[in-house]
Amino acid sequence: AAAAAIRFIECGEALEAGRDLAGALHYNGVANLDMFYDTRENQIRILEVNPRFWGSLRGSHVAGVSFPYLACLVALDLPLPAPGYRRARYIHPKTVFRPEVFTKLGRNSHDRFSLQETGLRYLLADPVAEALRGLGQEFSGARGRLLLEDH
Repeated sequence: AAAAAIRFIECGEALEAGRDLAGALHYNGVANLDMFYDTRENQIRILEVNPRFWGSLRGSHVAGVSFPYLACLVALDLPLPAPGYRRARYIHPKTVFRPEVFTKLGRNSHDRFSLQETGLRYLLADPVAEALRGLGQEFSGARGRLLLEDH
């Protein structure tokens, strides 16, 4: 599942680790790299690589990067625009509706967030598609549970 909330930061070491890995693998495509900072060794560690779009893809869009758009430009052999990445926060729509989030709103300026930082704007822009997507996720999980219970 997508992360409940993400803070997009600038980290040259993470970018370098991703570039080094892609270069070593001769990889050219979409990939989700999960990383963490190892405080004992003072370096970035790569946990896993998934060659697919990811659950937090909308968060990347909030931070100014549309990976599907960039993939289309590459597929059409068109030039890529200069990166428009910016620091940002992204709060998953399910997280926004959690009671503890509502209790924090307005009490502390650090905890406040705008509609633009959440997935709610996508939900509001196309509610039918979002409802169908949610149902699909629910049924795919239910199907998996049924298959496990049958065996």
